[in-house]
Amino acid sequence: MRKDALAATLLAWMKLIASGREHLEEVPTIGPLLDALEERLERAKALDLERARLRAEQQRLTRELRETRAEGDELMTRVRNLLRSVFGRESVRLVAHAMRPRPQRYRSAGSEDGAE
Repeated sequence: MRKDALAATLLAWMKLIASGREHLEEVPTIGPLLDALEERLERAKALDLERARLRAEQQRLTRELRETRAEGDELMTRVRNLLRSVFGRESVRLVAHAMRPRPQRYRSAGSEDGAE
């Protein structure tokens, strides 16, 4: 597939259609080809407009999804904090909610009273 800019292609088609129409008397068989090219020109313009509309729609949806996800993450944090406050940070019940409990801390025997 060519990598020409669409605008350059459409401009080239328009120029060819305009110049070709000037030579209809000299080359009568060019008429149907120019008509077909003009139809493709209009179709390409319509498709480009549709593509631009869809791109704008995609950007809007992406923005909404990002906002909704941020709101959901905030709510998830609030729910997790509530569960931690109810069950405790070390409770194994947190596992049922896809949370890791904080490991219990074990003190070594020698450091309990500060004496070694």
